[in-house]
Amino acid sequence: MPTEDPVLKSMVDWANAQTAIVLADLKVPKGLVSLVFSSRKGQCPLLSNRLEIYRVFPEFFDAGSVHATISGLIVELNRLDRQKKTDEVEVVLKEVQALLNQVPVAPDVTIEFRFERLDAVLIDQMKKHPLVSQPPELMRPASIRVILSSFAEAAEK
Repeated sequence: MPTEDPVLKSMVDWANAQTAIVLADLKVPKGLVSLVFSSRKGQCPLLSNRLEIYRVFPEFFDAGSVHATISGLIVELNRLDRQKKTDEVEVVLKEVQALLNQVPVAPDVTIEFRFERLDAVLIDQMKKHPLVSQPPELMRPASIRVILSSFAEAAEK
């Protein structure tokens, strides 16, 4: 079974705590807002497992030439798993995890809010909340993106 990355786990916990404060301050009902890792190339739920993130959102990583190797190993991992070859799965899984642990996160990844239903007033209030790191270019009313933090900023906290 893939393991949690302690740095990602800490970041997910931090983002969830920040979000709880923002939502409580703005009296937002539970279930209306969720968090994702996002970039122009894709998104995925906030996860702390590098393999699960890679399976959903490979562009989360700045893997360059290693992408083909990782993707090939994941195909092999899935094949072995379907064939119930547990010992071989563990060997390939360790190899994939070792590669993923060395690959940096892409520089344009952010932690963003996603809304169950769009509410322009709520989106505007969230953009202005002091715990939200909304870039100036996304402050205009037409933008529905709300960024809690860049990945790099969150990693520093």
